[in-house]
Amino acid sequence: MNVSQVISIFDEERPNAIKVDTKMRWLKEVEEKILKNIVLTHELPKDENGEEKDFSNYFEDWGQTFELYVPEEYIDVYKFYLEQKTCTVEHEIADYNIASSLFNVIYLEYSQYYNRNNYPNQVKPKVLDHSRS
Repeated sequence: MNVSQVISIFDEERPNAIKVDTKMRWLKEVEEKILKNIVLTHELPKDENGEEKDFSNYFEDWGQTFELYVPEEYIDVYKFYLEQKTCTVEHEIADYNIASSLFNVIYLEYSQYYNRNNYPNQVKPKVLDHSRS
């Protein structure tokens, strides 16, 4: 699913006066969190040629047609992030608390899904060097 599709779905479900550029910035924030805290803590996914995907220029083509990383069945990660940011701007504390709780639940669900389907980075265990004694 791409950025404009998520924004369109969000705007349909929750009419608001937030500019598209602001929502795009928020989506980029949450996408960065997902990459940093979930994806890049695991072995890198492979592309169609079997090579590890390169995330160094991941946001190079950022725009409304940018394909977001999280699969469609977990789209609520993006929607609830937009919801809590919108509630913050609109000073809707009760709605923010609900959106924040829902975001945390779906973020955790996606994280668990990713953990089940991807190997974590293999860090070599540190070996104590007893030869200096």
